[in-house]
Amino acid sequence: MKKNKAFTLIEILMVLVLMGIILGLAAPNFSKGYSDFQLKRTVDDLLDISRWAQAMAVSRGHSLALVFSEDRRSYDVQQVLVNEETSEESGFKAVPGPLGRKHYIPGSVNLETNRRSIKFYSDGLIDPATVHLGSKKQTITLSSAVVIGRMTRVNE
Repeated sequence: MKKNKAFTLIEILMVLVLMGIILGLAAPNFSKGYSDFQLKRTVDDLLDISRWAQAMAVSRGHSLALVFSEDRRSYDVQQVLVNEETSEESGFKAVPGPLGRKHYIPGSVNLETNRRSIKFYSDGLIDPATVHLGSKKQTITLSSAVVIGRMTRVNE
């Protein structure tokens, strides 16, 4: 008699059930890790954009601002408009090109700040501000008040 070398349907189903159980147990860990990744990426992006805005304000000789949306789900860099007659600020204007694009906050990340905008002045100074970015299990604070003249990460 000739013996067939193959898997039975029962063996294949058992392997699939075991793989399903393993994936079901591992999936929550992946989603937590992805949430932490999104938080850290958002923090890095916000720091990079703020440092870019500060450098551009100094090099261009006019103030820029990091402006947060009302719902705190996005931000962008805008030029601070100044009334030439009174030398008072009169609003913001979008920075043209890709460097002035809108940056979105992922759904798993919460952004909290008491400021609508953070201004970067042509002399290198920054408005004192604190921004809290958090996920379900971690909060990271960024501040321009701790180290004057630079947006930095403050660990809680």
